[in-house]
Amino acid sequence: SSTGAVTSLWGCARNVGDHGPDPTVEVHVRREVVAGGLREGLRIVSRAADTVAATVTLHLVSASAELTDVKHGTLPDRGPQIHGIPAGLAWADERHRTSVTSSPAPEQCTIDDTRGDHASLSWPVELAQGVPVEITIDIAADRTTASLFDADPGGPAVDWSDFVVTAGDQRLSKLVSAALADLRGLLLTDPHAPQDIFAAAGTPWYL
Repeated sequence: SSTGAVTSLWGCARNVGDHGPDPTVEVHVRREVVAGGLREGLRIVSRAADTVAATVTLHLVSASAELTDVKHGTLPDRGPQIHGIPAGLAWADERHRTSVTSSPAPEQCTIDDTRGDHASLSWPVELAQGVPVEITIDIAADRTTASLFDADPGGPAVDWSDFVVTAGDQRLSKLVSAALADLRGLLLTDPHAPQDIFAAAGTPWYL
């Protein structure tokens, strides 16, 4: 399900846990767009009879394609070189520096020697029955060079929590709440005039 800046997913880990047709290890994902990046929370819960030993692995590929090239379908053969940083990995292109960190820190960071734009982060986990294991992954994109049209997130600058619609049909209240959450996610500000808040909607669609 998705509302505003948050998407929640539920899945299961196959071939992990008890033998049988029904999965016994659940994977809950909470993905949130935050100022300057993305935060992904993993919550892993086992219903298996015995403690489950497993490894959580995140595979990464760096990219720095220009939007015009993406629209044309012409992409570079290789992305920027990935390098290690405390608690994660990072890479940079002409305009941005992207970092991927986690809490807890990964047990292992691996960068492909033949393709420097491929890497992975790994966490060994011990899953006791009913005891959740949580991993939080933060992806941050920092602007290093100005472009022709820079914009920062405008959602954190507004507070619509006091705006509530009460109606006989509860669906109207939920509709307005979801619409405001979605609109808040579209808000941007001008870096040179942070008080100027506008919605990135309409043409062109990719703003």
